[in-house]
Amino acid sequence: MQKLLSHKWLLLSLFVAILAGRTLLTSRHFYTHDDIQVFRVNEFIECFKRGEIPCRWSANLGKGYGYPWFNYYPPMIYIISGLIHLSGFSIIASLNLLMFLSFILAAWGMYLLVKELTDRGDLAFLGSTLFTLYPFHATNVFLRGVYAENLAWSLTPFVLLAISRQIKSGRFSHSLPFLFAGIFLTHIISSFLVVGFAVFWLILFSCKTWRQLLLQILLGIGISAFFFLPAIFEKNLVQSESLIQGYYAYFNHFVSLKQLFLEYKWNYGASYWADPPQEMGFMIGHVHTIFLGILLVIGLFSRRKIKQQKLIFGLLFATGFVLFLTHSKSAFIWQLLPSLAYIQFPWRFVGWTGIPLIISASLLMKYLPRLLSYSITLLVTIALLLYSYPFFFPRDYDVYSDADYLAGEFKRSQQTSSLFDYLPLTVHQVPEKYADESDSPIPIFYFPGWTANVAIEPDPVYGLIEPKDHSSVVKPRWIETPLRLFTDYLSLASLIGYVGYLMYNKWYVKN
Repeated sequence: MQKLLSHKWLLLSLFVAILAGRTLLTSRHFYTHDDIQVFRVNEFIECFKRGEIPCRWSANLGKGYGYPWFNYYPPMIYIISGLIHLSGFSIIASLNLLMFLSFILAAWGMYLLVKELTDRGDLAFLGSTLFTLYPFHATNVFLRGVYAENLAWSLTPFVLLAISRQIKSGRFSHSLPFLFAGIFLTHIISSFLVVGFAVFWLILFSCKTWRQLLLQILLGIGISAFFFLPAIFEKNLVQSESLIQGYYAYFNHFVSLKQLFLEYKWNYGASYWADPPQEMGFMIGHVHTIFLGILLVIGLFSRRKIKQQKLIFGLLFATGFVLFLTHSKSAFIWQLLPSLAYIQFPWRFVGWTGIPLIISASLLMKYLPRLLSYSITLLVTIALLLYSYPFFFPRDYDVYSDADYLAGEFKRSQQTSSLFDYLPLTVHQVPEKYADESDSPIPIFYFPGWTANVAIEPDPVYGLIEPKDHSSVVKPRWIETPLRLFTDYLSLASLIGYVGYLMYNKWYVKN
């Protein structure tokens, strides 16, 4: 009992996470904006059953003609949910459980990070609760359904924690390369943001360990190379313009100061498509902004010396800058850096703003009198439970099962969802018929990696595989290209080499 009491603040943090994510502990399906994952998890599992490791080709996407989806979309959420499914859960339940586990990770990671920075369990609990009940956290899970982005967001405090401990101890963090690799394999956009946070974090503390951080990032890239490098260097093999055009053009998704700070609403509509009253909310959260504002006022007039001024001011600057990127006034930055267009939604940064905002608020609390900080912690927790907790629910559950998404009209819809995101360049016109209705002898889109017993090429219109010699029987098969094979070996060598180094180092120390 005494041992449990010594971890009471951590247990309370995890209780809040369970409370916030409890509606995910179900096998029932609920609709989100990205309601595409059930079919794709099944595709990933089927890919492994065919012996394609690593998985790159989805046989049933692209109207059933196949699609290189897994060559470009990170595999982590498919690996985890696939393993959960293979242990006996439905795919829907597996995805729900994956998101529930991300709540636990978010709460635990922020708790450990703030505890490391403040050496106080009560402030660690406060930071964890602010992070768990951050309104955009609910947006990502129950509205957008962005499993990968949310998982990467939840893992970010662990990255900052590992860097902090490395700087403090002077010892190389053995977990950090694995954390970077995990995030690289989870969400590409988030991986660049996390690396940016990590570098900025290092600058705030000490640049003396920059060589270690660089090595850890490179090791992370090496371990994840089998996916990360082909996704970047083979981008020229697919049509990716649809990712940044039309609805997905970034300039359609800037938000106003009113939406960020004043609005208090929760709708399940989309951004831009929906009329403003039904549009999704983009608020940081009144509790979070008012709380930080009060702390800043107290800090300005406090006579107590703030020892972590550089860190706090740096985090506040990061909060302001990341938030600035959500506003139309930052358009010149988006134009200056064209690759930012692939972030698609400037309001995506509202979620990432929460990380420096919450850490800085937790640090400011450290310099208040104990009784006052305890009182504020209690009041903020109650306010969050009343204010933010009602957002952490799906709109409603439906009666659909895995089988519904893997057959019939649902299957047809899933086969065409995001059809033009990574369509092979060889496809100049998408066939009107689905593959199972096609008259083509080989109803498979051509893409580097397909080979056969005879020479093949894409047909000039639909980009389907066809033999150069039509008198031969074609037996197509999927293999790794030289680049992909090289990255496979690079990942294997990086993983074995690094694990071997850790084992040798551990044995060497013992002896």
